[in-house]
Amino acid sequence: MTTETRAMPTVIARLPVQDFEAWHAEYERMHATRQSFGERGRMLYRDVDDPHTIVVVFEWDSIDNAKRYFGSPELSASVGRAHGKATPTVFYLDPQSA
Repeated sequence: MTTETRAMPTVIARLPVQDFEAWHAEYERMHATRQSFGERGRMLYRDVDDPHTIVVVFEWDSIDNAKRYFGSPELSASVGRAHGKATPTVFYLDPQSA
């Protein structure tokens, strides 16, 4: 008997940052807020050719909750505190069977 693991909705966010340390501190500060919107997991990556480009792969409980978070005033305020100069490129992905 095999057990099938159900993949969660995934969001990929790519964004340029001027000061990684300042951005990362704000990113960590927002952890509980993201969880309250339904984040269930995350992986942070930095582009090897451009360390000012960040990619975060999130798992969410639902695409609707992810969209609520990425459109929220909480995130907008956080971007301002982190001195973000650009809006992230966000991809909302729904898992499909292989």
